[in-house]
Amino acid sequence: MIKNDEPGVLISRTPQSPPPQVTPGYNKLNKNVSMAIIKNLLLSYIYVWVKKGGAFWMYPTSVTPDNMLFGYQWDDRFWHFVKLDIDEIDNIY
Repeated sequence: MIKNDEPGVLISRTPQSPPPQVTPGYNKLNKNVSMAIIKNLLLSYIYVWVKKGGAFWMYPTSVTPDNMLFGYQWDDRFWHFVKLDIDEIDNIY
C-alpha cells in the first residue's frame, strides 16, 4: 500500500482490470449509505450515484473518520484517483 499525503490515509494500488461491463439499475433500497457500509465494500467494485447527478464505477480503497472516501473512478477507459465525501453519495450498488 502507498501512504497518501493526508494523515492516516492508506491508498492501495490502482485496480488492474476494468469494472464489470454491465451498468446496474438504480435501487431505492440502497439509499442509506454510511461509513460502516462503505468500509465493508473497500477494495471491491461498486457503482456510485452522487446526489448532484451522475454515476460511475468506483474502486474504494479507504475512508477517513471525517467521512471522506478515497479510491479510483472508472472513466470508460482508465482508473483515476478520486476523493469523495460520503455525504455526497446518493446510492450504491
